[in-house]
Amino acid sequence: MHFVKVAILFFCLIISNFNLSSQSDEDYKEFLYNNVKSYDESVGLMPDTDYSKYRLFVVGEIHFYKENSKIFLNIFRNLYKNANVRVILLESGYATGIIAQHYLETGDNKSLKIISEDGQFDEFHYRFLKDFYDKCPKDDKFKIIGIDLENYSLYNSFIYAVRLLFRDTVMPETLDELLGDFETLIDSEDYDVIVEEYDKIYLDYRYNKTKYKDLLFDNYIEYEELMERMRKSLKFGFYNYNFGKDSVEHSRRENYIFRSIVKEIKRHPDCNYFGQFGLAHIGLSRFLITNENNIIESFVTHLNNSEYSPVKDSVCSSLVLYFDEYYGDNNKLVFFYDEFMYSLSTKKYLPPKVYKILKNYKLDKGFYFVNLAQDDSPFAEFAKRNYQFLILKK
Repeated sequence: MHFVKVAILFFCLIISNFNLSSQSDEDYKEFLYNNVKSYDESVGLMPDTDYSKYRLFVVGEIHFYKENSKIFLNIFRNLYKNANVRVILLESGYATGIIAQHYLETGDNKSLKIISEDGQFDEFHYRFLKDFYDKCPKDDKFKIIGIDLENYSLYNSFIYAVRLLFRDTVMPETLDELLGDFETLIDSEDYDVIVEEYDKIYLDYRYNKTKYKDLLFDNYIEYEELMERMRKSLKFGFYNYNFGKDSVEHSRRENYIFRSIVKEIKRHPDCNYFGQFGLAHIGLSRFLITNENNIIESFVTHLNNSEYSPVKDSVCSSLVLYFDEYYGDNNKLVFFYDEFMYSLSTKKYLPPKVYKILKNYKLDKGFYFVNLAQDDSPFAEFAKRNYQFLILKK
């Protein structure tokens, strides 16, 4: 008899939890279906009056999806016009940022080739970004700045960026030879040997600062920053931050990017900022990379919460959801595997059932968004900890 009572109680608890879960799902579905809005570049994600709340606008993506460039360009053009955004923060090394800026200013094809192969976006992205750059007033252009580690750009970006900074003057013969030796070693030597060879370039800069200031004029600030960033980056070694589980390494990288962004914001205090980063970086309160018991703050979390951040409490964060359809052109098994892996990767960053609900919502092909932080949202508390907007590309 006791067993029967326990069984009945257990069954009732299951039914009760199922009903609560179903009710929660229905609440989610009703809110999401009623608040999916088509994105209009002239309007953006929010009313003009709300832009004043924020200094830094970030979007979380999974790298190398074809939709990323379209999302970036649509959002950035609106922020330039309506939110005084004049600095793009690039998830690449400082050298790549120098080369990208040179491409925007000159249209140099070699620069375009390097940043398309060495960075986050492809040639299509930078060509469209340059089209917009050329349309901006001469006295009100925007700037690209790389804020990530340098040591993944040894092969092209660093050496070419140094030579670009000397394009209006004569590079000292000693530096030219050091760069040549460095380039030769990159393809044939171990990492430790490359680091030792870079030290020669760094010491040349440290012992000849006055000479380089006189030679480079305004470009000296970027040269100094590039030398210091490369030296700090090479202390990291090569580590796979996408799949690695070393929390210390992840934390060091987040702190490096945080300090890089803070420095650039202080150098450009009279405008606002935009960056499209890997989705793990964009949480407003924490960064989960390994498991629930191993919490590492992302650089966006630092920027939104740290007393040392110049944009404390003024970060607007958004997450991109991808809803690819299978059209039969590719291997169907691979397609559904990618779809499954993506849905798994979002479990740490999405409330339960949201991805499935929105994927099943029939929408015309286009660009949509949901404001999770609005007053009547069942996700309001979640939005405070993670991100205010979902961006949908159907």
